Parts: sequence; structure tokens; C-alpha cells
Amino acid sequence: MGRFVINVREIEEGVSVHQFDVPVEWLAGEVEGCDGLAAGRDPGAVELVATRQGREVLLKGRASATFTVTCVRCLEDYQHPVSCGIEVLMLPGPEAAPVESEDEESDAGVERYEGDQIVLDGIIRDSLILEIPMNPNCGDRCPGWDHLSNS
Repeated sequence: MGRFVINVREIEEGVSVHQFDVPVEWLAGEVEGCDGLAAGRDPGAVELVATRQGREVLLKGRASATFTVTCVRCLEDYQHPVSCGIEVLMLPGPEAAPVESEDEESDAGVERYEGDQIVLDGIIRDSLILEIPMNPNCGDRCPGWDHLSNS
């Protein structure tokens, strides 16, 4: 069972709002082993609006968290906040079941769930991590490489 779960039966036909805290400990476990990346000091948050029609559930919302990343210019760690949109259509059925569509691009943002539980851990983790820049830099006041030669 995941940390972020929505029970489909608890979603009224129509719209409902779901909020989750993203604990620093959970985020730390999800990024463990990633070089130059760690969970930040503060917990994050997720807010999703679920729209259910039958067994199909459309989730739209935002996730935010802070990561500790290494600046590529000065090699110092700093706190980097990220915020991202989440929009995914959840369809019932096993994960291995193919999503039928004529256009492969339209499959983006479509996921499967089994039983009555929508487990969002992977979606939240991937959405947040993909917002981290590939070459993070701590900002305009970054001392760059110069501070390393003065040590």
C-alpha cells in the first residue's frame, strides 16, 4: 500500500478534493541513491481535484516540495523548491493492460489502478523529480568556481 491513496468508492460521482502532506522522510526514501539530490528541510503538499465518472477518475491539481540539490557552478548544496501540475486519467484494470488509443501521444497522462485504490506515490514522485533542473544553480549571487580557489 502506498503513502498517497485515494479510495474510488469514497469519491462521489462528480468532484471531490484530496489533500496530502508530503513528509520529508517519504521524499528522502524516494530520492535515496540519487547523486546530488536529497529531500529538503520542509514537507511538501499535494492538492488534487478528483472527477469521477463511473470507474474512470480524472485527477487534476498541484504538488510542491523542496529538494536539497548541488549547484553546478559553486558545488554547494542549496534548497530548491519545486511546484508542478498533475493531470492524469485513472482507468480501472491491471497496470499491464494496454490503454487503447490510436495516438500514442494521447496515452500520456493515462494510468491504471486496480481494485478500489488509486495509489499515487509514483505519480507524485515522478512529477516532482521531473521539475528539478538538470543543471541546478543557486541563483544570481552564486560565487561560481572562484570561491573554491580561495579555500
